[in-house]
Amino acid sequence: HGAVLGTPGFMAPEQLRGEAENVDQRADVYSLGAILQLAISGGRSRMPSSVPRALSAIARKAMAPEPRDRYDSAGSMGRDIARYLDGLSVSALPENLLGKARRWARRYRVAIALVLTYLLVRALLLFWLHR
Repeated sequence: HGAVLGTPGFMAPEQLRGEAENVDQRADVYSLGAILQLAISGGRSRMPSSVPRALSAIARKAMAPEPRDRYDSAGSMGRDIARYLDGLSVSALPENLLGKARRWARRYRVAIALVLTYLLVRALLLFWLHR
C-alpha cells in the first residue's frame, strides 16, 4: 500500500502521488491517453498541427489531471475513438454549427466535388448555348 509502481510518463497523477485509494479504471484511461498522445505526436513534446483536433481532444480528455474529468472507462474512450474514425462527432470536442459543417464536408468531399463539377459544367453549357 502506498508504493508507486509504473512508468512515470504514463501514470495518472493520483497514482504518481501514491494515493492508492483514488486509483481506479480512470488511471488506466490516463495511461491509454498517454499512449495515444505518444502515437499521434510521434514522440514530440508538442502536438503537431497536422493532428486532427478531435483526436488530440480525445487524448487531452483521457489525460485530464482530475479523474472526474476523464473518460469513465476505456470502453467509453474506445467509443469516442470509433466515432472519430467513422467521421462522427466526439464527446471530447464540443462542436458548433461551423465545426459540424466542416466535418460533414470532409466526410462527403468526393460527392460534393462531383456535384459542384456537374453544376459548373451545366452553367458553362447553358451560358455557351444561349450566347
